[in-house]
Amino acid sequence: MPDIFSTARGSVVAVDGPGVTVRVALEGWQGYNGFKAVITGVNLETENGTQFLHTLRDFIYVYTFGERVGQMTIQGVTFAVACGDDAGEAAYHGLEYAYAYYLRARASELTRPVTVTLGGDTTFFAFVVGMRADLDDTESTMGKFSLVLKTVPLANRLVPQV
Repeated sequence: MPDIFSTARGSVVAVDGPGVTVRVALEGWQGYNGFKAVITGVNLETENGTQFLHTLRDFIYVYTFGERVGQMTIQGVTFAVACGDDAGEAAYHGLEYAYAYYLRARASELTRPVTVTLGGDTTFFAFVVGMRADLDDTESTMGKFSLVLKTVPLANRLVPQV
């Protein structure tokens, strides 16, 4: 996987180097070359439905109701110029590409979940429900984005052995 180094304000270049990365594959996401944007992090929150009942004799009953809808947040950085672009010829900023992805993939538009694969084979089906975009580093013209997804629980999902 290439390492990423800044070569000029608002642009980056990828250099091949050693390292181990966790693959994040988001359906329809074109990454650095297509969107001038790089996914830098994933946050996953899951919870099962449980109820605890405390009784007078210090008995505690636990009722389980299955898995609840989870939330996944995908964070990334965006650039004004992709590797190989001339700084004066950049038509769109990476934030615009990330926002266009949100508009196309949001649940109200796509009406079905997208697939998100983490690592080798851990796949989630999720609805894109929100986005946050920040262009807070005007000097380098780099931006940040977060996509918010609601994950659908799968019954009897195969998971790696621990």
